[in-house]
Amino acid sequence: MLDALLRLCDDSNLYCNRVAPLTQAMLTEYGGGLHQQPQFDATYIRYLLDDYELTHDQRFYAVAYANAQPIEKNAVDSAGFYSKAWNGSTNGVTAGLISVDGAALEVLAWTAAETPS
Repeated sequence: MLDALLRLCDDSNLYCNRVAPLTQAMLTEYGGGLHQQPQFDATYIRYLLDDYELTHDQRFYAVAYANAQPIEKNAVDSAGFYSKAWNGSTNGVTAGLISVDGAALEVLAWTAAETPS
């Protein structure tokens, strides 16, 4: 929702008054460590970084960066594949699914591609 509001505000100057309250509420609720399955958390991080590109709000990048570090450390298995959850467990994940293996790589790549301003 935030991404849509940011785009409408940026492109058409619509709903701009809703961006700041939604940003604050979202970061208050979800601004820390991620706890969902990788494929869902990856989508959230993707939108945070998209919002960061639009706004240059450091808080968005900070959440992505803070979560990329444990992903890089904990999600990789002994064979070098990102087949685990962000905390290193296999709870709620099925290794070998592109939605799991790809999620960690997506978050790491999107975060690395951004340059904090």
